[in-house]
Amino acid sequence: MNDREFRNRLNQALPDAPEAFHRAMTDSLNAIVREEGRRRAASARKLRRALLIAALVTLLLASAAVAAYHWKLFDAVWFFNTPPASEGVARQANLFEGTVNGVEVTVNEAAYDGRTLYLMWTYRLPDVDVPLGLAEDGTLLPGLSEEVSQLLQKYDMRLWTERIWFDGREADMTIAGSGGMTTPTTEPGVIEEYRYLRLDKDDVFLDSKLEVALPIGPPPEGFYPPSEHPEIFDENGRMRLPDEGVVTFTLDVTGMADSVLTEHPCIPVTTDLVTAQVTEACFSPLMTYLTLDLEVNPDAMAAFIETNGDGYYDEEGRLMWPYGGTDVFEGWLYSLSLVDGEGVELFPGEFALDAHGDEMAEFIYPTLSPLPGELWLAPVEGGVADMTAAVRVR
Repeated sequence: MNDREFRNRLNQALPDAPEAFHRAMTDSLNAIVREEGRRRAASARKLRRALLIAALVTLLLASAAVAAYHWKLFDAVWFFNTPPASEGVARQANLFEGTVNGVEVTVNEAAYDGRTLYLMWTYRLPDVDVPLGLAEDGTLLPGLSEEVSQLLQKYDMRLWTERIWFDGREADMTIAGSGGMTTPTTEPGVIEEYRYLRLDKDDVFLDSKLEVALPIGPPPEGFYPPSEHPEIFDENGRMRLPDEGVVTFTLDVTGMADSVLTEHPCIPVTTDLVTAQVTEACFSPLMTYLTLDLEVNPDAMAAFIETNGDGYYDEEGRLMWPYGGTDVFEGWLYSLSLVDGEGVELFPGEFALDAHGDEMAEFIYPTLSPLPGELWLAPVEGGVADMTAAVRVR
């Protein structure tokens, strides 16, 4: 690796140090130079030693600056009271800076835990010298105002398709469990975009250094709208990577596949309402992902219909959709919480039910470190877990 490559890798891996850090380092190094000047009698060996010490101090202070770096990414897309883990997650800052259609675009942060990719990027609109989206009292308004939306439309700053590419392979940004937000900031002309993508649900698992392409800005010719251009899709229905209309950057997530522990307990438990089993439990450095298979008790379903009717009707008495298993066991499902072998709630107050239907449910919790040897999803009421109706996680 040459010096240029080393600097590029270092710049990608480490966020920019604060201005105060730069001033402190400059002052410290100048002081060392002045001291050495006064000590002209010092030997070359002492000088080299002083410079070595200065280099070590620089490295230590840089490490401290990295440790103190505040990842804004999780301020917007972290939905738990428990702070996100800082160890073991692949994170990078300052991945891309460039101009797209006259707008400064920066991919500020990225993080990946082996299942979910988190991204943050910003638009700096030209000729805007005031913060966008501030209320009269100076507080930041939620969402985008009509004025901001019109500015983004003016410069065609958007994702022209809800797709992302990894080494040329397309993934769906709207897959279940994914989401994001766009928000103005207190910085003049700057708008922030946040996304979290459940890539595992699209059978995309990253574990290398790869090129990422985001469809930011005006769409390329012959690609939009995609529904009118079937030739841009491959035999598997995935959109081919266009030659333009994308922002590209390098993301290194090498080794993340080995950081995720996946288990398949598949131990069914039957209650009066439902038979349930955890079919997959994934423990990443950042999150705990649990998949629950569900089958309503036929007798409970029949009793529910006898009491409540066949389903939901409109105002004219027409059946809109019949009752399903969720209507029967929803109360039990919503009461489930992750507990240890003693029935102690591990994340009290956290709502972790991410998705559910008549036949499955998904729970997402923060990571567990250390990982307990015994885990359950148990109905909890008043802080007390009912282990007789609990589902074994591990």
